[in-house]
Amino acid sequence: MDDRERQWRVSGYSGSGADCVAVAFGTRVGARDSKNPRGDAPGFPTSSWPAFGRALTR
Repeated sequence: MDDRERQWRVSGYSGSGADCVAVAFGTRVGARDSKNPRGDAPGFPTSSWPAFGRALTR
């Protein structure tokens, strides 16, 4: 996925945004380290996003 053109979002709970994951939504969901915006940004199907969120809360 071409992540440079996407609008990346960081949670409001992240404070300064220095230690969190940024996500971008499109035909796939991209995830990247907010400290390394030029690094790898794996993408996965948008249908997987709810399961990803549930896994984080466990």
